[in-house]
Amino acid sequence: MSRNIIATCGGMKDGTIKFWNLSTGELVTNVVAASKQTSAIVFDQHYGEMATTHGGNKNCINVWKYSAASSKFSLAHEIKCVNRPINMVKSACDGFVLVTNAAQQLEFFDLFKKDEEESLRKKHFGFNGIR
Repeated sequence: MSRNIIATCGGMKDGTIKFWNLSTGELVTNVVAASKQTSAIVFDQHYGEMATTHGGNKNCINVWKYSAASSKFSLAHEIKCVNRPINMVKSACDGFVLVTNAAQQLEFFDLFKKDEEESLRKKHFGFNGIR
């Protein structure tokens, strides 16, 4: 996906994640979610994945894999949640997500944990490479 794209999820009954072109305002594509209620979206550029939280008929976190060849997301993993997820944020290290739920609890998931060697390199040097 290009950098001028924004993703939205909508409400209790929409059931889709929509991708919009910020330059033109046009709808680029949409992904039909596993649940009608999608409450949060986070992205991981390293793995080319998107994670979404869902309540309603399915309390879960879905991890979607992006295919550049088809320009589509496909469901890769579904993680069941005991309580309805309300929101999700990604950690500064890009490896973890924090989910708040309807039981007023915080849950941590290592959805996007990077290779240890690579993580150490980024931590130590603070950049991805030399130009």
